Amino acid sequence: MNSINKPIPPAQLWIGSHTHLCTKATHFLQKLFCQHGACQTCTTCRLIREHQYHGTIWLYPQKRYTLDQIAVIFDTIAFSLTPDQQLFFIIQKADFLTPACSNSLLKSVEEPPSGYHFIFLAEHKDLILPTIRSRCTIHTFQTESTEHEKEQLLNFFTNRSPNNPIEFSKVLEKIRPNEQESIELIDKLFIHWMHQEKKAIAEHNSKKVKTVTRVSRIISKALLKPPMPGSSMMFWKNLFLQLTNTNQ
Repeated sequence: MNSINKPIPPAQLWIGSHTHLCTKATHFLQKLFCQHGACQTCTTCRLIREHQYHGTIWLYPQKRYTLDQIAVIFDTIAFSLTPDQQLFFIIQKADFLTPACSNSLLKSVEEPPSGYHFIFLAEHKDLILPTIRSRCTIHTFQTESTEHEKEQLLNFFTNRSPNNPIEFSKVLEKIRPNEQESIELIDKLFIHWMHQEKKAIAEHNSKKVKTVTRVSRIISKALLKPPMPGSSMMFWKNLFLQLTNTNQ
C-alpha cells in the first residue's frame, strides 16, 4: 500500500498557502494509499480527492476551531487499528486552532496510537502553539506572494484612475492572498489613504477631500471586518467593486 519508501512521522506541520497545501496533502495521501501510486483515476484516488476515503479525516474550521469540532479525533483514536491500517487526520487551517484546542491535542499528537497520523496545514507557523510545533516534523512550501506581486495588487486601490476589472482579476488570482496577508495589505492601504486625506486637507482642496474621505471610510470598514477563513478572494473583489464605484 505504501509507495512512500520512508517512515512517516506521527505528526507533521506543513507551512504554505492553503490551496497549495491541500493539493500537496491530497497527492501525498493518494501516493500512500493508491495501489498504482497516485494514478488519479481509481476509486481510492477519487475518494481521497473528495475527502471521503476511510483512511483520512479532514477537518476545517468554521471560524476558529472549537473543542466540539475536534472531538472526532478523540472519538476515533479510542479505537485500535489493525497492524496494516493507517488513518490520517488532516487539520486544515491549523493556525486557527485555539489554545484550548491545541492543548487538548498535545498528548495525542506526541504519542498517537499505532497507525494514527496528524498532518497540520497552516499558512503561518508563528500562529501554531509552540508545544504543537515542537511535536511535529515541519515542512515549509514556499508559495508566498512576493512583495512585487503584492504591490501590483495594492496599485489597483491606490490609483484613482479607472481600473481594469479583468486585469485586477488576473493579478488577484495570481497572488491569492491569505487572511493574514490580506490584513497586512489592507493596513497598508489604510495608512496610504489617511496620508492622502491629510494631504488634501492641507491643500484646501475640498473636492479631493470629499473623494479621499469616502475612500478612507471604505478602507476603514474593511480593516474592521477582515476576511474570514476561505473568504479572502471575495473580500478583495468586493473591495475593488466598492472603490471602483467611488470613481463614478
